[in-house]
Amino acid sequence: MAFRKNHPDTLPKPESGEDEIDDLLWGDDEGKTPTDDPDNSMEMEYDTEISGNPGPAPAEGIFHLGTLNKVLAVAIAAGVAAIVIWLFIWNIGEKSVWNRNKTTTDYDIEVQDVIVAQNPKDLEGHADDGVTNILFLGNDLISDDETENGIAGQVASLGNVQTITAAFPGSQITCYNTDYKTDSQHDMDDIYNFFYVANCISTGDFSALSNVAAYHSDNPVYADAASTLAGIDWNTIDMIAISYNAADYLNGSAVWNDANDLDIVTYTGALRLGIRRIHEKYPWIRLVFLSPTYTRIEDQSGTLQNGDTTNIGNGDMSTYWLKAVDVCVGEQVSFLDNYYGSINGQNYQEYMTDGVHLNSAGNTAIARHFIYKILENGQAEYNFRTGTGSDVSGDEKTEE
Repeated sequence: MAFRKNHPDTLPKPESGEDEIDDLLWGDDEGKTPTDDPDNSMEMEYDTEISGNPGPAPAEGIFHLGTLNKVLAVAIAAGVAAIVIWLFIWNIGEKSVWNRNKTTTDYDIEVQDVIVAQNPKDLEGHADDGVTNILFLGNDLISDDETENGIAGQVASLGNVQTITAAFPGSQITCYNTDYKTDSQHDMDDIYNFFYVANCISTGDFSALSNVAAYHSDNPVYADAASTLAGIDWNTIDMIAISYNAADYLNGSAVWNDANDLDIVTYTGALRLGIRRIHEKYPWIRLVFLSPTYTRIEDQSGTLQNGDTTNIGNGDMSTYWLKAVDVCVGEQVSFLDNYYGSINGQNYQEYMTDGVHLNSAGNTAIARHFIYKILENGQAEYNFRTGTGSDVSGDEKTEE
């Protein structure tokens, strides 16, 4: 964190030297000429004897050119001194004393949460039952742990709300195909990607989700999630947390289509159209997008590379993050920045198991971020080190 320079409102003014200038111009006493001083008179007589022509005595109120040069020299010196003093004070700046007991190589991170308040018009005609019910919709980010130790479970216990989970492992936001196909298992699993799930919510028909779940008999999570969605009373849902990890980036999904911003085989198109489908059907449900966390990707040699700088065809991880911000801002959806604000390049080893999936501590990091910014409506910038809103650097500072 850089030091701030203080610009003083006032600077110490050098003494004017007015009396000294008067002495130079007019002599020691007002109205007194050199000839009035006996000592001066003696010197003048002595000079007269040498030069033979002392010339007329200077008239009162008139000074010589040499005296003017002295005055200008004094003024210039005073100006230079003032500039030097001002520069010296400015250069000192604000003295800061950092906590000497704390050592860190961390760099400061600015968390880019975009929190959108619920539009009162969206709530018109909807009866509030007094209970906050939140649906966590997503993929492995939620399905990896749907117990009280998972993200939704911790939000429920720490935030004093009720949460529901409906997550499909291996799914993503982007659709595989423009039109739904059943040619292969991969094609059929397209039904679990965000847009198609949002479309099922909009139509109220969840049969396709249940039908494809039969092909995942080895993993009951698919059938459980489909059953959960089918059994929800949507009048009681207050919020949907759209919770996906970096699957779109890892799978090399296209990010956007300049010719069609609702193209569902692009990351932004599927996200935008899915959001619209849900909002049109259930306008009172507040939508919150949980951004993916920091991610590492395996290269051809099996080495994990930084997702911030590795482009596998459609941009690096930050490209997907930035485009998701654009969509959420445009659709008036709250954007929770977990990419920088929860699990990032500084702390991922503490919170991730393999550079993609989270451990229990990682779930806590996501949950407390959600609670502070969404449930508690925290206004300060979120500090991922402390789990609160504060100076993002987290460093202690005293001023003298």
